[in-house]
Amino acid sequence: MELKKCTECSEEKPLSEFYRRKGYKDGYTTECKACPKKKNKAYYQANREKILEKTKNYFQDNKERLAGKQRAYRKANKERLRARDKAYYLANRERILERERLYYQATHKRVKSVRVYMKNLGRHDCGFISARQ
Repeated sequence: MELKKCTECSEEKPLSEFYRRKGYKDGYTTECKACPKKKNKAYYQANREKILEKTKNYFQDNKERLAGKQRAYRKANKERLRARDKAYYLANRERILERERLYYQATHKRVKSVRVYMKNLGRHDCGFISARQ
């Protein structure tokens, strides 16, 4: 197993601890995987508010474009997403059913009124409903 010295922490580590980079002489980055993670985490903690504000503004400014990309992705990967959702449901079935049960207990009156409303929706004799039939 080959070892390489990290330029940031000066520790010798196996090559599996370095990211691959084609442009570098030996094909690996000069910093181990852990060092940039530490720096990025510290930067985020120091600039959290600024980063969150910038991200929020970006999403607000590009709302339609991002929504279009998301629709296109869902359309192109329908089966893949369906399989992912099914696997998630099977892995978390008890938790999902418990959450639904708690939601129904908290809102059962509202749920029942919506069901009654939907059931009776076609029974009322309104002018526009009669005209369509």
